Amino acid sequence: MATEELYIRGKCKWAHVHVPNNNFGDPFWKIDVYPDNDSLEKLRELKKDYGLKNWERKDDDGIYFTFRRPTEQFMSGRRVTLPPPIVLDKDGKLTTEPIGNTSDVTVKLEVYGYKTPTGGKHKAARLAAVRVESLVPFEAKRDFTDKEKELVKGLAEQPKPKPF
Repeated sequence: MATEELYIRGKCKWAHVHVPNNNFGDPFWKIDVYPDNDSLEKLRELKKDYGLKNWERKDDDGIYFTFRRPTEQFMSGRRVTLPPPIVLDKDGKLTTEPIGNTSDVTVKLEVYGYKTPTGGKHKAARLAAVRVESLVPFEAKRDFTDKEKELVKGLAEQPKPKPF
C-alpha cells in the first residue's frame, strides 16, 4: 500500500513537535488535534473504511486524535532514524517557537497501510509536518509543589558561571 498525504485542521494541545516526548518508553514527537468538522469527517471515514489505527478520543474540550512520529523505526529489517516533523509558522517559514494549547494548526499526515497478522489491511496516520495558523504562546507557568520548593531551595541564590 502506498503512503498518502492527508491534511487535518483544528486546534491542538500537548504539541511535542520540537523535542520528543520521552514519557512512555520509546521517544516520539506528538500532537493532539481537535479537528474541525471537515477534518473530523475525513478521519472518521478512514476509521470506518480502513480501521484507522489512530483513536478518536473525547475530553472536556471535544473530540481529538493523537498523531505521533517515532524518532526511529524498523524498515526492511533495519533501524532507521526518522527526522522530526517540520514546523512552519503561518507565513510558511520554519519555526522553533513552542506551540501553546488551543493554537490553530494544519497538520500534514502520512497515511500508510499495513497488514495485520490475520491478513487484514488497515491504515495508520503518522505526523509529518505542522503549520501553525494562529499561535497561542506556550506558557510553562505553574506553581511548585512543597516537595519541589524544597528541592530548588537556594538554587536561585547561587552565582552564575562565567562564560568560556
